[in-house]
Amino acid sequence: MSTRLPWALLAALVLTQISYPLVTGGVRAALTVSTVLLGSLLSVSHALLSRGPRAALALAGTTTLGGFAVEAVGVATGFPFGAYDYSGQASRSQTPTTSVSGPSRSLRAAHTHDDASASPSAVREGLK
Repeated sequence: MSTRLPWALLAALVLTQISYPLVTGGVRAALTVSTVLLGSLLSVSHALLSRGPRAALALAGTTTLGGFAVEAVGVATGFPFGAYDYSGQASRSQTPTTSVSGPSRSLRAAHTHDDASASPSAVREGLK
């Protein structure tokens, strides 16, 4: 895997985030899904390059399963975040966003936390 991939994914993610407030409707829904997927791919590709395939697989698997579990329990019971739901206005085409967004947030948060403990030089070395 090229060390340029995380940088390309980061650039695409930034452009997607910048575009988000400039659009509405179906385009905005597509950008939401793109942002979730790009962020996840960025986290996993960086973990793969800086920590190896085992760490990348552990990151993706643990956070996906954990994210789905917490999301399912949260929507069904209101625990641990209090009662919430996903607006009821979501169409069938938007439903995957809600089921993917929880695990993806978990994935990016876990990877960000892991990198925060690494020294800047260690992170730079991982991207060389």
